[in-house]
Amino acid sequence: MASSSNAASRPVQQRAKQTRARILDAAVACLAEDGYSRSTTTAIQKRAGVSMGSLLHQFPSKDELLVAAVQHLAEARTGDLIVGPPDPKRGEDIDAAVETMWATYRGPLFAATIELLGRLADQRRAP
Repeated sequence: MASSSNAASRPVQQRAKQTRARILDAAVACLAEDGYSRSTTTAIQKRAGVSMGSLLHQFPSKDELLVAAVQHLAEARTGDLIVGPPDPKRGEDIDAAVETMWATYRGPLFAATIELLGRLADQRRAP
C-alpha cells in the first residue's frame, strides 16, 4: 500500500519542485533587476505567478527566500563554470573559457549576490 501512496505523491512533489524553482527564479530576477528593498514577497509572488500562500509555504521569510534564490542560481551556474583547460582538439580555446568566467560577473548571480552582501553589510553596521 505504501507504493501506491508514493506513486500518488510523485506528481504533487514534482509540482512542488516546479513551484519552488519558479519562485526562486523570480526572486533572483527581482533581486538583480530591482534591488533588495524593492524585492518584496508580493513582487516575487506576482512575478512567479503563484499564490502568496504557496510562496510562504516554501519560504516563511523574505530573507530565507532571497538567500535560497542566490543559492539556487549559484548551483545552476556552477555547472557552467566547471570547465577543464581548453582542448584545441575539441575546438576549445582560452577565449571561450574567459567568456564563461566573465559571464559570471555580468549576470544576475553577481548582481543578486552584491545586493545581498550590501544588505548583510547594512545589518552588521546597525547598532
